[in-house]
Order: sequence, then C-alpha cells, then structure tokens
Amino acid sequence: MERNAVMEEMSNYFQELAKDNAIVIEEKGGKKSDERDEEIEDPTYVEERKIIDKFKMHKTPGIYGITTELIQRAGPT
Repeated sequence: MERNAVMEEMSNYFQELAKDNAIVIEEKGGKKSDERDEEIEDPTYVEERKIIDKFKMHKTPGIYGITTELIQRAGPT
C-alpha cells in the first residue's frame, strides 16, 4: 500500500473512533452537562491540587513558557 493511502486510511479510522467516543458538553441554564444529561460539577481546589501534584517534572514548557514546576509551586491565586 502506498504511504498516502495508509495515512488516509489511518486518519479515517481515528476520525470514526473519535465520533463514537465523543462527549458533547452543553450549557443548560448555567449548568454544564454531557451527552448523558448528567451534571458536571466544577472540580474543587483539592481535586485540582491532586491532579497538579501528579504532573511530571522537568518537562518542556508549553507555548506560553509555563513550566510544571511553576504550576506546582504557585499558590491558589
């Protein structure tokens, strides 16, 4: 198979896969809900800190130059 044909086939496969697993988030009266009409609560500060604390260290900063270390050491503000 030619490289372009393989790339196109892979692209189509992943697009179909993404369609099947997509979760649509809509705002209804100020509340967010997914395709199952379940309310999605905003994460608490504690939940956010748990996620941030799991970030891997010494990674390349993003396009804004913000490093993982800066995010982890930043305070709540």
